[in-house]
Amino acid sequence: MTMDAPAAKPRLYQSASSGESAAARKLLAYKGVEAEEVELGEQERQALLAMAGRAEVPALALSPGEVAVGLAAIAGRLEALFPEPTIFPPGLGGLHRVLAACFAQGLACQLEDLDEALAERAFLLDRIGFADFVLYGQLYRLKLSGAAKLFEELKSLSAFFFRMDRLSSSLADATG
Repeated sequence: MTMDAPAAKPRLYQSASSGESAAARKLLAYKGVEAEEVELGEQERQALLAMAGRAEVPALALSPGEVAVGLAAIAGRLEALFPEPTIFPPGLGGLHRVLAACFAQGLACQLEDLDEALAERAFLLDRIGFADFVLYGQLYRLKLSGAAKLFEELKSLSAFFFRMDRLSSSLADATG
């Protein structure tokens, strides 16, 4: 933990059915940061709007005056406050940001190609990083939509999803 880490427990404004919220929860767990999860209802939406000027999920309230809105903003702020374990490995941070931006647009990338890329590696770029969390969020959304057949056909992508789903901060040391 760094010197400027928040003193109070952060609040994650989220939606249980949101892929980005799932990725934010997984990212917090990986970083070992405990946060209160707040399901966004109308009252919470109004509170978030007052704090952040917009009511989008995921949003992480770190202190009364600081709210990171969106997965990329949350990831950047968590990396600044809690640099270890990193999600932007040295020399790969830019590539993780590019892949994450691609995945955030929906899985415009070919799922079969991702399945093939993950056939011989645990994570997209061998070492876990931000793009893995964004891909997990997109796959989470697909799984909730009932795309079970997709998970049956794409074995490597399915294994990646379940590997990420089990991930916690205790695995951080094992992943580099």
